[in-house]
Amino acid sequence: MQEDQGTKRYHKVNNSYPLLPIVRIEAVIQGHELMPEQVASVITLPGCREIWDERLGCVEIRATYHVQEYLFWRRCLANFPHGRAKYYPRDMASIALREVSNTELFVVMTSVVDGAIPNEIHNVHAHLDLSGWRIIRMKTGICIVYITQIDLNGHLPKTWLDYTAG
Repeated sequence: MQEDQGTKRYHKVNNSYPLLPIVRIEAVIQGHELMPEQVASVITLPGCREIWDERLGCVEIRATYHVQEYLFWRRCLANFPHGRAKYYPRDMASIALREVSNTELFVVMTSVVDGAIPNEIHNVHAHLDLSGWRIIRMKTGICIVYITQIDLNGHLPKTWLDYTAG
């Protein structure tokens, strides 16, 4: 476990994909009267996330099944240092499902194969095994828990892998 300014970061090696661990991050935002849906909108929805996440190239919602479930395509920028190796942008097709109550919200995402999202020739296709958010309203603020396991596929810089593995 690592802690930085009240944010806790845990990691666990997954034997099926040992290069990148399962990562869990927990943070509490004190003194806010925000609702879980407001926080989830900023951190998960296309259109909002691009404002604060410099790694996000773009996100397109390709199908909406109902208000809490949608199919999306995401491209992450190749913002790794370029030496002799060339690192291509990653993309993925995923589905997101939201469960909402008055005091907490869950968002789960996983990769899917869907004809509405063809493979991009100039991208490396990543696979999102699991990504999930749990956002809980507390008396003193908001608690955010994030977990992810992703196979970015292809070559990655060793310094980036070392940082991610903690």
